[in-house]
Amino acid sequence: MNAKDAVKGKSTWRGRGDETLNVEMYALQHYERLGYRGYHSEGRLVTTLFGLLFWDIIFAPIPGAFETPYQTAPLDMLDDTFYLSREEIIEARLDEIGEGKARVIIEGVDKEHRERGTWCVGVRWDIFPKQDLLEIAEVCPDSISMASSIERRSRSPLVGRP
Repeated sequence: MNAKDAVKGKSTWRGRGDETLNVEMYALQHYERLGYRGYHSEGRLVTTLFGLLFWDIIFAPIPGAFETPYQTAPLDMLDDTFYLSREEIIEARLDEIGEGKARVIIEGVDKEHRERGTWCVGVRWDIFPKQDLLEIAEVCPDSISMASSIERRSRSPLVGRP
């Protein structure tokens, strides 16, 4: 830890090549040495997965949800009506995720939108390479837990997110 920075309230750590790091980057380097990959992304991985897995649901033609073709999300995205007005298609998608189809869904959306950088609330093309997202969908230890996490987010997609 660097004592000078600690006095300011922010601890720093020495990483590879004596690089000064914050604790998050230090932890990432530690796990990289053990053979893992990771991101310090403040929840953006979950919002990106949600956006990709629910892309067609987010942009479903729900009356009153879109006023212009330039919106990155429907007007009801932050409201409980998001789930209520899409309940049937959300439940069908959760079933697909539970059946292990997340990878196929992500591949299709990625193929159609990544190159153009199509905007969708929560999706960060610049942070997460396609292959990493597909690997997460593939190696997720329990597709049901992934579906459960996505379901909670679909009921209140952006609560707690800036």
